[in-house]
Amino acid sequence: MDIQENQTGLCVAVLGNIFMNVWAGEVTVARLQRVLDLERGLVRGTPDGICVLSVIRKPGRMATLGDAEREFVGKFAVEMAPHTRASCYVIQGSGFWVATARTVIAGVQWLAPSRFPQNTVSSVDEAATWLSPHTRRSDGAPISPRDLTAHITGVLERHDHSHATVDA
Repeated sequence: MDIQENQTGLCVAVLGNIFMNVWAGEVTVARLQRVLDLERGLVRGTPDGICVLSVIRKPGRMATLGDAEREFVGKFAVEMAPHTRASCYVIQGSGFWVATARTVIAGVQWLAPSRFPQNTVSSVDEAATWLSPHTRRSDGAPISPRDLTAHITGVLERHDHSHATVDA
């Protein structure tokens, strides 16, 4: 995967038609705008549509979105929907609040159905297995779940190592 952004709390990477964004820090309009700009770039070069993989590493931070961030996310989702083949959220962790975050996101997906398949899972392996049939490398070849897991894990490890001081 080509890492396009790697800062404390946010990482964005691209592999073929997959747009991966990893959140472990505060969600701000400025960060969301950066993610949107990068996603627009992939959309321009991928006429058959993209797959979006969002990895939420500290779900408590996503629960505290302000009004401006919520509004931005809504507009962002509407703009990108026609270009999206599939979307998957990985909510990492365990416990009540993590389970609640998964349930909330799955509920929003169910209540606001879209023209593309969506899923919310708890692990990278689950995400890779589910998302793989929708993915393509730059040359058009499919990406196996095993290869996709390896790429995702590699991005997460690189982000961890380059930002080892991310606060909890």
